Amino acid sequence: MFRNRYVSFNHRQNYIRYPHNTFNVSLDDEENINEETDYVEPNNYETPNETETDYNEPNNYESPNETETDYDEPNNYESPNETETDYDEPNNYESPNETETDYLIPNENLLNEILNDEIDDEIDYEDYFDDEILNDNEMSIDSNNGTLNEEEPDKIVDKALNSEQVPSMSGVFAPYFENFTSTLLFCWIQNHNISTQAYDELVDIIRHPQFKREDVVTNIRQFRKYRQRLPLLPIKTRKIHISSQKTPSTSQNIKEMYYLSITDIIWHSLNNPSLFSKMYFGPGQIVKRNRELWHGTIWKESPRFGHASFQMNGTTYNCGEFIVYKESITRNNFGQILAIVDTDGKLKILVQRIIQFAELPTNLQSRNRRERSYNEVWLLDREMENAIIIIELQKIVRLATIIILYNEDNINNITSIFIREILYKHQGHWKLRNVAYSYRHPSEFAALDELVTNLPIYKLFLDLYYDDFGTFRNFCPIWGSFNEFIWPFVDEMKQLEKGIIMDVQGNRSFVIASLGDVTADLPQGNDLAGVKRHSAIKGCRTCNVSKDFWTSEGLDLSLVSRYHHITNNQFEEISLAANITRSNEIATMYGLRLQPSILDELKRERHLQSPQDVYHLTSGKVLKFLKITIEALSLEGKSEFI
Repeated sequence: MFRNRYVSFNHRQNYIRYPHNTFNVSLDDEENINEETDYVEPNNYETPNETETDYNEPNNYESPNETETDYDEPNNYESPNETETDYDEPNNYESPNETETDYLIPNENLLNEILNDEIDDEIDYEDYFDDEILNDNEMSIDSNNGTLNEEEPDKIVDKALNSEQVPSMSGVFAPYFENFTSTLLFCWIQNHNISTQAYDELVDIIRHPQFKREDVVTNIRQFRKYRQRLPLLPIKTRKIHISSQKTPSTSQNIKEMYYLSITDIIWHSLNNPSLFSKMYFGPGQIVKRNRELWHGTIWKESPRFGHASFQMNGTTYNCGEFIVYKESITRNNFGQILAIVDTDGKLKILVQRIIQFAELPTNLQSRNRRERSYNEVWLLDREMENAIIIIELQKIVRLATIIILYNEDNINNITSIFIREILYKHQGHWKLRNVAYSYRHPSEFAALDELVTNLPIYKLFLDLYYDDFGTFRNFCPIWGSFNEFIWPFVDEMKQLEKGIIMDVQGNRSFVIASLGDVTADLPQGNDLAGVKRHSAIKGCRTCNVSKDFWTSEGLDLSLVSRYHHITNNQFEEISLAANITRSNEIATMYGLRLQPSILDELKRERHLQSPQDVYHLTSGKVLKFLKITIEALSLEGKSEFI
């Protein structure tokens, strides 16, 4: 919808301000010219480099307990051996051999009765390049032989024209300037270091046909009063702490920061006719090529952005629920509602298919699964072909009660139907993995309470943009506490997630706003996901793979990916450690920070909703390729290349 560029920091050079050069001209006597010159002496303060310590210990995360099977260790990055009788368990890459025997199925008609029952009640590259650049005090080095060339004279980069090159002209300021106006503008530009863009805008103002000299305001303070007449957003301020480890000892420990209320931004956006007319508040759309936010998966599946439910024949169906639907004229099947979507102007539903024991590949039809098949079904991985289908609303038969067993403690009703495993393919082989190694549906981690209101409802998708380089450095002091700066935003978002009543285009309306994506570069993106920086052993916010194995072939990404619910358990383990040393060891083992991000107080999936930064991903490969290329060149080739 619109991007909330809410926070940013930047290294900003400190300097001591001295009186500027002044050029005083008497308007009554053009010949009386007095020029004073002072000098500005910058303070080149260099900030210290920040390092991060990691402990080289393996990630020994244990998956949920299984009675019959052990799962592959997600962080053992050697390609597993495939067998034809069973699948790789997520804690052991070598699969146990299972023998195939005939076994009687108790209550084997239970599933059929339910289905057919119609009625049922960074390498940090910025730091790298900074280290490569020579500072002002370093001497030039001959690139050919790597030695100082003391005989070469210093070059003149700027000098005055000689007398023959100076154009001939007459006037008070000849031969340097043609007239009084040019002289004043030149001195003003030099004195205040005016940029090209600023000067071009000044020229446009002066040459505008409606510009009048007598209307020029002589006191700049008058413009501040003009500003208060405009319907601008109020600017708020609060005090935050400044890091003493990254600033000079003379710096203040507490400074003021400034921010705009996200609620005010939303109100002004919704009440701006030109913006409101271009906003979309409907269900996710199925299109051939995704172009808008509502074409994406998050919008379609999350009840906080798209359609959360629909009614049919007096029954309410919600996203994330399980249903029985007509797969064909003679066959019913189970499925999970992933999203309610708009296809060519008609509402349909996206359904993830669920299969029964007989549909499993033969080599996976073990005795243990045969025993459990009377009340267990299997989820088909959404990446598989035909795993997600679009069906008409009329094909829904009824709701089904199915429980996903993320852990065995959830078993409290032996008559229920359960899902323990997901069927998927890896390197051309069918395999099964525990459901713990899957992203949960948004209805589980970002549920939205049923809204009972007659007011119009507007759901907003917010993109938080975070950059350390300081696009908005005037709003936040350098090295200010990020958590303290972003807290007003988080506090307001908690209220907006529940929904607030707001006047929109003259009508009382119910407005819900939730965090959609967190856009950041590679280091800051890891911070907001609670993952260590990219130079750490496990510095990827998407997976648990050690950096030495990032390019390894045969990685089973579904077993080594980071999942929000598993990361929550790991953070809990870190917090329960006996001492800080043990906490650091566990955090290093998992590649996590000691504490989760402050944004985790909001309803989001930290790993899915913090997309990777394309620049850092590609620049790392380009830098590595460039180094390899240069190292392969001879001395003459390097000289020619440079």
